[in-house]
Amino acid sequence: MNTKIVIILEGEHHCQNFRNLLKKSHKNFSIYGLQDMEKAGLTPVELAESLIQTGAEVIISAGKYGEDIVQAVDIPVVRIHRSKISFATAVKEARSYSPAVAILARDGVFFNAASQYTALFNEGITVESFIDDSEIPDILNRLKRQGIQVLVTGTRGRRRALANGFRCVSVPFEEEDMVAAIQEAEHILRYVEMRIENTQILQTIQNNISEGLIALDNEGIITEINRPALEIFSLAKSFVVGKQIEETDFSPIAQLPAYKRKETCYGELIKLNGSAVSVTLSPIIVSNVSKAFLISFSLAEQIERREQSLRAKLYSKGHVASYTFDQIIGDSACMKQVISEAKKYAVVDSTILINGPSGSGKEIFAQSIHNISRRRNQPFVVINCAALPESLLESILFGYEKGAYTGALKEGKKGLFEIAHGGTVFLDEISEMSLDLQARFLRVIQEKEISPVGSDRVIPIDVRIISATNRNMEEMVAQGRFREDLFYRIAVLWLNVPSLSRRREDIPALVRHFLSTKSAELKIPLPELSPKALQYLCNLPYPGNIRQLGNVVERLLVLSGGYMITLELAEKAAVFHPTVSSSLPVKNPQETEKEALRQALLSCSGNRAETAAALNISVTTLWRKMKRYNLL
Repeated sequence: MNTKIVIILEGEHHCQNFRNLLKKSHKNFSIYGLQDMEKAGLTPVELAESLIQTGAEVIISAGKYGEDIVQAVDIPVVRIHRSKISFATAVKEARSYSPAVAILARDGVFFNAASQYTALFNEGITVESFIDDSEIPDILNRLKRQGIQVLVTGTRGRRRALANGFRCVSVPFEEEDMVAAIQEAEHILRYVEMRIENTQILQTIQNNISEGLIALDNEGIITEINRPALEIFSLAKSFVVGKQIEETDFSPIAQLPAYKRKETCYGELIKLNGSAVSVTLSPIIVSNVSKAFLISFSLAEQIERREQSLRAKLYSKGHVASYTFDQIIGDSACMKQVISEAKKYAVVDSTILINGPSGSGKEIFAQSIHNISRRRNQPFVVINCAALPESLLESILFGYEKGAYTGALKEGKKGLFEIAHGGTVFLDEISEMSLDLQARFLRVIQEKEISPVGSDRVIPIDVRIISATNRNMEEMVAQGRFREDLFYRIAVLWLNVPSLSRRREDIPALVRHFLSTKSAELKIPLPELSPKALQYLCNLPYPGNIRQLGNVVERLLVLSGGYMITLELAEKAAVFHPTVSSSLPVKNPQETEKEALRQALLSCSGNRAETAAALNISVTTLWRKMKRYNLL
């Protein structure tokens, strides 16, 4: 049973005609007639109101019932109108009983339709109308004196006329008029349900965003407010809706100059109920006329929590700098000088080129600079120019549009420069960047904008560039392997990180630091270190610098098992001897090259730049060979 569309009619014969039609069209609506109302002791309006409470959304009715219901309820009412054909059919039937026929109609829709019929067909039929049922007896007596025996009338006149000896013929609803009423009701119901659905979607959106939202009409009266706005200040909706904003706890908003001018403004900071709030105002313009005003606001502490959450997510993706100057170990004069210079560089936004041998801690300096700069709360994005395939480096740096190339994500992807907006980009091993990419990168620094791969749009960016290399960049520029104009762009400020051999006095502190941190990581008891072993470690050559020293200490820790580290153990841990058995069969050239690559990578602790330098090939060539031999 469809309870959303209901039919309320006066005559039982009309109700039956509707039942027959609905059965034929396989529809099932609730139909209520005069007998149903008398049994329930309800007027048509009371019945309609009761049905609305139980889910009725559209009512079909006619005549006096329809007029009364339309005036009383707020839901759509479809009214069935009798056509001229309906009156012609009824008059024809009445005249088959007697030539003396009259029409008795209640003043209103029924009477108007009857008058139109008689005016059109000019058949000289008497039409009597009444406003109140108490007028009917006098009308019937007058018609009897005129010799009228048959009446065409509605339900209200029918009862009295039959009791006074008249024969009565009802004016039927034509089937096409009933079908039209049903179709209109179904169309209205679909529209109502769509509006309800859209309203529910909009309310769900409003109530599930974190910002408070307030809608005002053009007179400054609050017409709508979402749940977050109420919850922020523990208010009831009934307490604010329908009131001028000046009369509520939100009155400080009305004092904003932008509100008074009905202009847009963003992020105005004001006090509401003693709390700092960021407010945005937006006039709603329809056909160039301001119709309403939308206010959105957030507590300042909520904004701060969201920023903290965002920073936590960035950290989980590796876009946060974790090192600070306090974590840099070294009391040597050269290290103190470098740290002092780096702290001065952190105050400004100029580009920095950090030069130093592999493993000397260039990235630690970059992170430390970022963490005391004005950009410290923004992303720190690391890009290793040597570790990425040249074919993908451009899309990784600048992003790409959907469908930019085969294998690209359907929705496209942000580039690392766009992700780093507002923060710092650390370009490690920038010397390995190809000349073609150097040209594009130069434009990024000059224009401060990027274009994703496969796109014509331009995205403005605000990033600080810190680069690092272990090469002699001036020599590379002289050899034409690095663009001179780019070199001067990235090297406004210089920072030279010393090798470990230049600051041997820092080695004891570094050894103890690595023993402490790595014993915790590996869950091995912290061993004692003999003075001779420490002296031996201090005198070793460290071409791999701090990274190599860390690896040596880790091997010492594992070999010691948490017991004393002796000189003999230090000597064993510090020397690496890869061996290949001479009894193995001779390998083909590909196997030989693969083994040489593998051993070189092991010797350089997986560092591709060092491995490429040791093999006297470029990093790109190394990457291609590693891919060929599944060594990635």
